Amino acid sequence: MLAAPGDVNGDGRQDLVTIDTSGVMRIHPGDGAGGFGEPRTVGSGWESTTTLVAPGDFNGDGRADVMSVDSTGTLRLHAGDGAGGFGSGETIGTGWEGMTSVLGIRDFDGDGRVDVLGIHADGGLWSYSGNGSGGWKASRKAGSGWEGMTAVAAAGSAGNYVAPRTPKQVGFGDLNGDRVRDIAALSSSGTLYAYRGNGTGSIGSPFVLARDWSRTRFIAAVGDYNGDGSPDVVSVDDGGTMWLHKRSYEKGFTDPVSYNSGWNVMSHVFAPGDMDEDGIEDLFAVDLDGVLWFYPGPDLRRKQAGTGWDSLLDIVGPGDFDGDGHADVLGRTTAGSLLLYRGNGNGGWKGTTTAGVGWQIYESLWAPGDFDGDGKPDLLARKTNGDLWLYTSDGKGGWKNWRQVGSGWDSMQFIG
Repeated sequence: MLAAPGDVNGDGRQDLVTIDTSGVMRIHPGDGAGGFGEPRTVGSGWESTTTLVAPGDFNGDGRADVMSVDSTGTLRLHAGDGAGGFGSGETIGTGWEGMTSVLGIRDFDGDGRVDVLGIHADGGLWSYSGNGSGGWKASRKAGSGWEGMTAVAAAGSAGNYVAPRTPKQVGFGDLNGDRVRDIAALSSSGTLYAYRGNGTGSIGSPFVLARDWSRTRFIAAVGDYNGDGSPDVVSVDDGGTMWLHKRSYEKGFTDPVSYNSGWNVMSHVFAPGDMDEDGIEDLFAVDLDGVLWFYPGPDLRRKQAGTGWDSLLDIVGPGDFDGDGHADVLGRTTAGSLLLYRGNGNGGWKGTTTAGVGWQIYESLWAPGDFDGDGKPDLLARKTNGDLWLYTSDGKGGWKNWRQVGSGWDSMQFIG
């Protein structure tokens, strides 16, 4: 019996979990290069298990979990400990012996929480909506005629785990749970707003994400750090302390957790995506001497990645800008040249090219990710009069078109 719950041992790589005929559970740690390390026994007594399910982070604690159905039809949730082990199991359902297949489907109903699908012996397909804390919100029949299916998989998922973003997915992402990418903006008064996107590059009405962020110097979207399907944020305050802000769609931001300090010597802090391709979000920072530092997530043990970066007015991480599968960085010089630093997938660079000239007409640049829904990263640029422009890329290192998408944005300190 085999399941792919995602990263169960906390190393940022996708793992496998197996149960053999004697009831022994083992974890097969992924090596990040298409293979697996030596299997490790993590439990026994699983011989009564008839179905093993990989729902992802079902209880909202940021760790990948598994579910089991035994011969009596009891459904149990085994919470992951983040180090490769699982709990003994909490009963979350009975009567599941009538299911021929059970599948963790990630977020099936669009509420930002992990769900489960089950196929009954009569061919009925049932959707079970998770409540984000290890239980159920509702169930409903989602289809019929599925009795002839011998195997069911969720297309596009990896073990149904809420995985870190790929290099092509940067920015704040979906902030209101409608599956459309939005943008965030921090006002001069310290209020963090979300502006609804429509999937085609237009900006809708705002709503408040958080208040009292007036001490914030830098903000960076780091993907879904706690596994609840909603994007999280790191910020640096005026004292140089970095904070992690976990967020859910319903509850908003939780109380921030202090990550580390000493960031007051940095002139730029930005999140370019997964630069070293280990499955975990990374950070870059430029110090006052112009040295570029690479901080691989999540431990942020830095290494030098370049010098002379103090000549750049703006530095943003758009994602994979040139279409080679690696995350890249864009920087604007004082002369108005827009430089493309092509990532090599190891936290370094393949080379630098010019992506545009004449950008001195803009005051600030931000990278919202794919804002117009064409699968390619975009760029936002603000003029001194507050006009906001959207630049859509061609996915090959250049631009497809550009247009004004707003005005009156001069009061915002950050947009992304």
